Amino acid sequence: MCCQETIEDFKKVECVLKSKLKSTKGKPNRVLFSDAEIKSKIVNKPLDDKTFYYGILSVGNGGTATLVLYGGAEYNIVANNQIIELFQHIKDVTGSNLHFRGWSLTLE
Repeated sequence: MCCQETIEDFKKVECVLKSKLKSTKGKPNRVLFSDAEIKSKIVNKPLDDKTFYYGILSVGNGGTATLVLYGGAEYNIVANNQIIELFQHIKDVTGSNLHFRGWSLTLE
């Protein structure tokens, strides 16, 4: 069984997503995104996109970001904070101090 790790373990997240979305195929990638990469790859992407992100999002001095979590719930991150979370995209970004490291998972 693939779901036997800690809550922070990416393999558990991958297993749960595949099970929930009834997908047997997925392409996980380790990623490290700068502010510019976050804005070009994650911010305001289509809601029907099947790419999920899991890891640590840091919002630096003077910034804010709204994460759109699995299922559409929104979570606001304010300046000088980090969150470990599974999300589909980011919207309503202010400032230029975002950083993300973790995984992307595109399901088929």
